[in-house]
Amino acid sequence: CSRHLLGLINDVLDIAKIEAGKLSLEITAVDASAVFDEVYTLTHVQAAQKGIRLTFEPPQGDEFRVRGDFGKVKQILINLVGNSLKFTPKGTITVRALPHPNLGHCMFEVEDTGIGIPADRQKVIFEKFTQADGSTTRKYGGTGLGLAITRSLVELMGGIIGVQSDGPGQGACMYFSLPIWNDEEEE
Repeated sequence: CSRHLLGLINDVLDIAKIEAGKLSLEITAVDASAVFDEVYTLTHVQAAQKGIRLTFEPPQGDEFRVRGDFGKVKQILINLVGNSLKFTPKGTITVRALPHPNLGHCMFEVEDTGIGIPADRQKVIFEKFTQADGSTTRKYGGTGLGLAITRSLVELMGGIIGVQSDGPGQGACMYFSLPIWNDEEEE
């Protein structure tokens, strides 16, 4: 209960800082594989307890870096994987990074085989205090702040966020992009 309450307080404080323009970011070159390692460490036990296969697919090839705040990128992925764990009673969750150097960004995806999201609700889930519907809140809990915070963090780092789901029972894919680190930028 105390951990849950602390999580709620931190969410409200994050929203307040973001809205006040007081959230500071430490923009550096973020190694996507290193973030994946930390997120896996924090989420794999819960996945195993639910019998869900959780896999991470880092970018192929040389060390790959995006432009962002390491802690915030980690927080975004923890929020998205946490949502997938909450809304996936069985099956799989796949986390991947897909670099698009020709477009200057990397797309991160968290794809699950969970309960899915109705088409008419996909636009509103990123708003504060909103979930797919009232029964979702009653059955799965939550405040509806996690995705609003996640969207704000992605946008503060110059990215976009979205969701794709073919509807109820069809799973969902949450995705966000971040700019690719330019080696001419100072670290």
